[in-house]
Amino acid sequence: MLRVKIHPCAPLVSALLLAEEELVRHLHPPVKKLEKEFTLVNRFGLHVRPAAMLARTANHFHSDIHVAKGEHEVDGKSVMDLISLAAGRGARLRIRIEGMDATEAMRELEQLVQSTAGAGVSTSTYRLEFLRW
Repeated sequence: MLRVKIHPCAPLVSALLLAEEELVRHLHPPVKKLEKEFTLVNRFGLHVRPAAMLARTANHFHSDIHVAKGEHEVDGKSVMDLISLAAGRGARLRIRIEGMDATEAMRELEQLVQSTAGAGVSTSTYRLEFLRW
């Protein structure tokens, strides 16, 4: 017969280990992954101003945000990367978000993409707005 001595602190150690596991689950909740496809309705496509607005909004979130056009996927938090997509009017963009605040990020980016962020703005109005900066 095998005799095992149980240390008097064993129940306390077990409780601490369980508490540690619970704390880890609380501090590192499961990562959300969302993906959605949009069609650009902006008359000028994804030029500098809408790209900057998209990157600025994306940078408010901790999640990883990627934007793709076809097979070309870029960092959604970088204006230069977004411009490199060369997405004109009617282009299909896929936004992929991974992180704890993915739902909120997708909601904000969806509102921005579907809003009139530069869409329908005449060239003269755009120039006036550009000069005002």
